[in-house]
Parts: sequence; structure tokens; C-alpha cells
Amino acid sequence: MKKKVLIFGGSGFVGINLSKFLAKKNYSIVSTYTNKKPKKIQNVKFVKFDLMSNRFDIKIFRNVDTVFVCSANSSGARVMTNNPASHFEDNLIMNLNIVKNLQFSRIKKIIFLSSSTVYPDTKKICDEKSINYTFFKKYNFIGNGKLMIEKMYELYTSELKRKIDLLIIRPSNIYGPHDKFDKEKSKVIPSIIRKCLESKKTLKVWGDGSDVKDFIYIDDFINLTYKLFKLKKKFLIVNISTSKPVILRNIIKIIRNLSNPKLKIRYTKSKFRMIPVRKVSNLILKKIIKFELNYSMERGLKNTIEWYKKNSNDSK
Repeated sequence: MKKKVLIFGGSGFVGINLSKFLAKKNYSIVSTYTNKKPKKIQNVKFVKFDLMSNRFDIKIFRNVDTVFVCSANSSGARVMTNNPASHFEDNLIMNLNIVKNLQFSRIKKIIFLSSSTVYPDTKKICDEKSINYTFFKKYNFIGNGKLMIEKMYELYTSELKRKIDLLIIRPSNIYGPHDKFDKEKSKVIPSIIRKCLESKKTLKVWGDGSDVKDFIYIDDFINLTYKLFKLKKKFLIVNISTSKPVILRNIIKIIRNLSNPKLKIRYTKSKFRMIPVRKVSNLILKKIIKFELNYSMERGLKNTIEWYKKNSNDSK
């Protein structure tokens, strides 16, 4: 009998890529969506489910072995700057609705996708113990919110009569197919790709391109997540990153060269700049699984650009 996996947020960026991956691994997949039903994926059943509703249908847990929580309200630099509290309550409510109903399930393991925004504003490399509750100012709400949700899962999975294994993943910046490319919610890589393909002569970039970030391609992220999921661990918090931070202007040049090489890049002062340096350690990850990356930055960006060209009408 196939093991049944439930993915909350199955129509989102990570959720849809995870659904495709696990379906090929011969799992029975139930993925939730809120509004628009995703395109059909073989061996994946998409179910409309509103995590914001007070009426949580516990039948969603029926015969489920493992739950992945990929659902989250998230945005890019513009929204984070203009309204940093915009997703705080929604994310707390969604996850509270999940954890308080775990008692009605028979699940054995839950995986929560957290964030590297939980780490302090520092130029140093952040490992899993770097938490000190001081955040980059624009991350105050999201960083505190993610840590609150992490603690919720830790409490509910350990204090219930029937214990549930818990894996908390803190990713660096993920990019790739099915990401958000719209003007309001897109993050830096999809935003630059969209601008490159829409611009005629000049690519206008917020900031000066000096930001240092750790980017990981979605397929590498999903593959590493799967290896962690297969581990027999009662409780684990772990970063997933390349641990090879890059300067943003180098990424911008690669995207420009791959998509519209005649464009002139113009950097502009912007109030929408996010944290200037974020370095994420993967030492624990490398100790507990076989760590390998199959995608270079250029290959991952090329795949993302080609996917967007084919799907631009559906991804905005």
C-alpha cells in the first residue's frame, strides 16, 4: 500500500514542485489549494482547502502518514517594505489551525518549512543556533512569526499523548519554476527575470546590486528535503542552503546575458532593499545526509527563464 502524504499549500511554489517529486517516488499525494486549482499532475489529488477557515475538516488527515506544511502568505521587497505586518496574522492562524487539529490525526511525521529570516541582522554565517531574537528591521514580523510557528509545532507534536516526529527546515533563498513572478509579490530572481524579458533597452534594478545572498535551485532544495524526510529523527531543525553566498549583481548579469543580453543595467536607489547580507550554514545538513547539488547557478537560472517564457501568462 502506498504511503499517503498531505501537502498543505500544494499549489504554491514549493508545494507544486514537491508534489511532482513525491508523485514520482510512488507516494499517494493529497495537495491542498485555496483558489485556483493547479494543472493536473499524475498521482496527485488536489483538494480545495481553506486554512484560514474556522471550520477545519479533520477528514483531510484520513490515512495520512506525513504532512508537509508549505502553505504561507509571502511577498517580495515592495510589500515587505510598505506593510511588513501584512502576513503576520494570516500565517499564525493557518498554522494554529493545523496544530490544534493534529490530535484528530494519525500522522507520524510533520515537516514545517520555516525561513532564514529568523536569524539576526549580521554579516556572519548563521547556523541553527544563531537565534537571538534581533532581526533585520523589515523582518521583525516575519522572523518573530516564523519562530512562534516553529514553537507551536514543537509544543503540539511533543505534548500530545501520541507523539509526532517533527522536522523544521530553514531554507535560504529558493528559486525556480512555479515561483511568483507578479510585480507585487515576486522576490528578487523572478522579479529580475520578468523585468529582463519585458524591458526594451534598460534593466532598472532596485539598489546597487551589492547584496550578498545564498540561492538554491528548487530541484536541489526538494531533493535535500526528501533526504531529510527519510531520516528517522524525532525532532530536527536544520538549514538547507548551498552555503556559497553570491553577490546579487553577478546573478543579475547572468540573468541579463541569458534572457536579453543587449539590455543596459541601471542600478537605482530604492527604499525596497532587503537585508544586505545573509549567509546560511549547511554544516549540520552535510553531517546527517549525503549532500549534493545538481544545479549550478547558471543552469538553474536558465531552466527558470525557459520555464517562465513558456508559462508567463499563468505565473503573473
